[in-house]
Amino acid sequence: MLRHSSVALYGIRAHPYTPPGRKSWSKQHLKLRTPRPLTDRFTMGNLHPNKEWWRERRVAPPTFMGFPDVAKIELRGGELYAERMDAPTVAIIMAKCLKDSIGAPEIWNKLVWRAQHLACRTTEPEICYIWRAVSQRDWYDSHFVATMLGRLDRRLPMFAIHDCSIALEGFINDKFKNERYERRILDQIELLLVNRDDFRVDGLCKLAKSLYKYSESGPVVEVEAVEMLMTKVAAHLTERDLTETDRSLLVDTAEAIAWRVKRGAGSKRKDPSVILLRTMLRELMTIRPDDKPFTEEEQAKIQKATEALR
Repeated sequence: MLRHSSVALYGIRAHPYTPPGRKSWSKQHLKLRTPRPLTDRFTMGNLHPNKEWWRERRVAPPTFMGFPDVAKIELRGGELYAERMDAPTVAIIMAKCLKDSIGAPEIWNKLVWRAQHLACRTTEPEICYIWRAVSQRDWYDSHFVATMLGRLDRRLPMFAIHDCSIALEGFINDKFKNERYERRILDQIELLLVNRDDFRVDGLCKLAKSLYKYSESGPVVEVEAVEMLMTKVAAHLTERDLTETDRSLLVDTAEAIAWRVKRGAGSKRKDPSVILLRTMLRELMTIRPDDKPFTEEEQAKIQKATEALR
């Protein structure tokens, strides 16, 4: 009797059961078996390395704005999917190509082709960025130039100060110069400066920088008009606070205003250009704890602006 009872107890003790720690790996891994929330226990206080998805190696391909990264396009087979891009995407990818010095003809050919297809649906400011990027890349296509100039002509009355300054930089390249549209952009800038007074300081500084680049690029349509616009920009800036403006932008603006002072405004002490240039130089000489030292190029620009007042 005793032997039979021990056998019976042994049979009960040997009930088939696998403890949780000895389960196979496949049953514990979340990617192969999803835990059931009402039956499987989860202790919040314990570490769960298999749930730390941010530590896993990324297997997604490099992308930029949802499209294959142009900097690594050769690793993806060379397909850009330009036919699916919209106008802002084309403008930003063109800017990235300029920043990373990507000048592959097969890439720019597709981007310019897509920009022509989107011309009728392109508005400001992306039309200005596309025009400037293609001009800076020196990628001349007669069909693209004719298409974009027609769109610029259509949207020009809606341009703001920032849009005009970007579009004007596109005419710096000799291949893209067009007297008619250059005059129209200068007229639009004059209308905005005369009839509006809600401009931001950085927008006015960038406009002065663009006007200076445009005047130094070669033969200008109307030099007197550029000088007059520079004086009006200086008049707007004299009424604004420059303490919060980026110092590198102030240096470029001081160089642009110094060009206007050298062109004849230096003889008039009450000229807005002279007053603004003195204010900007005084602000640049004010050193704050967080300011970085000027580079050699910036120091040369400041020296050039200082000599304009003498």
